[in-house]
Amino acid sequence: MIQFFLAFVGLWTAVVFIRKLVVSSPLQSSIKRSSCDRPGSQPVTREEDTLDICGPGLIKGEGYIDYRVLGSLGNISFVQAWPSNGRFWCKEGPTLADMIFLGLDSSEPMVPRSPSPTEEDAFVDRLRLVGAGEWENEYTCLEEWIGEAATTNLGRYRQSTYGWPSNGKGLWVWEYNSHRWRFTPRQRELVDALRGAQSMDEQCAILERSGQATFYEDPCDYPPIADLFKNRKEEL
Repeated sequence: MIQFFLAFVGLWTAVVFIRKLVVSSPLQSSIKRSSCDRPGSQPVTREEDTLDICGPGLIKGEGYIDYRVLGSLGNISFVQAWPSNGRFWCKEGPTLADMIFLGLDSSEPMVPRSPSPTEEDAFVDRLRLVGAGEWENEYTCLEEWIGEAATTNLGRYRQSTYGWPSNGKGLWVWEYNSHRWRFTPRQRELVDALRGAQSMDEQCAILERSGQATFYEDPCDYPPIADLFKNRKEEL
């Protein structure tokens, strides 16, 4: 988690430097938060030298860009999405298998979001299939990322990794608390193994061998994503 947080801070700096989202005048000590109530919306009012910080790795200033993928070359820290209902979804530390499943290239960090609400909603559904977490908005998500590290029950620590067999039969689910005080050596070993998975089938095999994942013959039986399969069957 510490590595992800440090990468997180580095990305903020990179966005500021590369995209030049910071205004030229000196920064004020206060940071406006009221304009971040709805993800993706332009601030109603902004003083010339005030920044709006609204989400993981996102600094929203004049001409800001929302990024779907955040990370460095070959090391993706976050994949995120903004559905049309105004909420926010974020997947921390996706595996290579997750990225392939999402149709994303891990060698291409800093990928902008889709300008189409329809495409973004479709991507949200896909992102949920790799264990993304839902937040009221970006600011709520960010608050937990910079919140009290000793609080082990924060939403940011409730992580899930899924495995979708290519034959379309069933779903593997590993749910865990990623806080360093709750993370066991056995869990760390599994995380390291998952990082080496080159495909979703390999990810499934790793989850099965670990003895820490639960198998669902029907994805409809797994509550967090059951609504995605209600009244329809999809080949994954």
